[in-house]
Amino acid sequence: AKRSVRAECRLGPRGLGADVGAVLFDVSEFGLRLVLTAAVSPGQEVEVTLKPQSGRDTRHVAEVVWCAPRDAATWWAGLRLRQPLNYADLSALV
Repeated sequence: AKRSVRAECRLGPRGLGADVGAVLFDVSEFGLRLVLTAAVSPGQEVEVTLKPQSGRDTRHVAEVVWCAPRDAATWWAGLRLRQPLNYADLSALV
């Protein structure tokens, strides 16, 4: 993923929960790896807004597959997207 892509990750599928997102680290058609500011639980639904430096913001509902500590203040999280990214959105992120 481009280092300039910010990621907002809100707990719950409607995007009304707290934003625990920080950075998009890795992306594929079906999933994301994010750096988060709080731990999330496998099976939890989240809404992710991807904000590339150029292009439009996109929102996606995803399920947390795994979460592990990264350092003292952040966590890695692997997310499975409910709907795959289309080619244009994926291209803007890599």
